[in-house]
Amino acid sequence: MRTSTGWLTLGLAIALWAAPPSHAYFLDKGRNFDVRLRAYSQLGIMTDSCPGTQKAWTGTTRPYIEAKGLTIASVFELGCAHGAGDVSTEAGQAGNLILQFRTAGVDRVLFMAVSEGPPTFVVANAAEAQGWHPLYVLSSLAGTAVLAGQIPPDQAANVHEYGWLPMLDVNPPQWPPTNATQQRCISMLKKKGINPSSAADYSYAFNVCDAMFVYEAALKATAGSTDGPSVVAAVEALGSSYVSAMMLDGRSKFTHSQHDAPYLARYVAWDGGCSCFTYRQTLVPIT
Repeated sequence: MRTSTGWLTLGLAIALWAAPPSHAYFLDKGRNFDVRLRAYSQLGIMTDSCPGTQKAWTGTTRPYIEAKGLTIASVFELGCAHGAGDVSTEAGQAGNLILQFRTAGVDRVLFMAVSEGPPTFVVANAAEAQGWHPLYVLSSLAGTAVLAGQIPPDQAANVHEYGWLPMLDVNPPQWPPTNATQQRCISMLKKKGINPSSAADYSYAFNVCDAMFVYEAALKATAGSTDGPSVVAAVEALGSSYVSAMMLDGRSKFTHSQHDAPYLARYVAWDGGCSCFTYRQTLVPIT
């Protein structure tokens, strides 16, 4: 599976897909949003001091960003939180982060974190209080379906995301039609008296069902053999045949070099009409 840093790198790769090294465009019904990542963009990266994060940042993500000709104007490092108290302390540094980023001329913000939602929530609210409106380059790990009601509209309007998890990206009315895998999962739950209703309910359920169903497909391929190498080889051989409950349009892909599922992403942006985040037309394959 990808690490949190791997997901950030993936998000950047999607944003830069099929574009010159110094330009990427988010398209909205034929209208260009100028990158929100350009060569002259001034990126502000929030990271933490946890050993795994720092190793991935210096060894993978930072070199990737620099190789694309983008400018890292400032990096703000939080401590490595080990409990609720630490989280509260680090969240209290939002003012310092904004001061550092504004001083450095940052105009685009990215988060290296297990979840992009909490830091986006903290920074966006603090930024609004200080009259600062940077662009936020996010992925499905931001959970924009929930963020919509938690950050100021003027900050939400500056969020630009490519997402591959509908249950986290948009509200239920905007989800794609239910596919066969999802229907099977829901049917199994209801037989046990469980009736999911919220986006969180469906997200947890589909996540577990995907894990079970992929393993089931692997066991069918191995004729029931459960030894590790055989199961891994069977999952790798699934290719794009498995219809996912979690992924956008059910698209998933497993190969020898890709052990996670995301295969397709869609541009997500703020819609002032509904005060919510919505999917737009741009579809991007994840490679």
